[in-house]
Amino acid sequence: MLVSPIRLLILASLGYILYRLLFGRGQGRTNSGPSQAEGKRQVDDVLVEDPVCHLYIPQREAESLIISGTTHYFCSPECRKKFQSEKRS
Repeated sequence: MLVSPIRLLILASLGYILYRLLFGRGQGRTNSGPSQAEGKRQVDDVLVEDPVCHLYIPQREAESLIISGTTHYFCSPECRKKFQSEKRS
């Protein structure tokens, strides 16, 4: 009995998927550290909302403005200027 190349390819793919499901779990997930050991996730950056255009941007990339002790974050210098002009009016 001859096996066609397509059938052989399908069987090989299914075998690989079955192998990964059975033995592939946990590989590549070897993050060790105090935050991982405690079950906490480490956050590299947070998203903040621009109060003018309501766009979410990473905090470290945002333009910032401190007014009365409150920090406001903006996606661009133009949004920051628009916010400042609205606050003065």
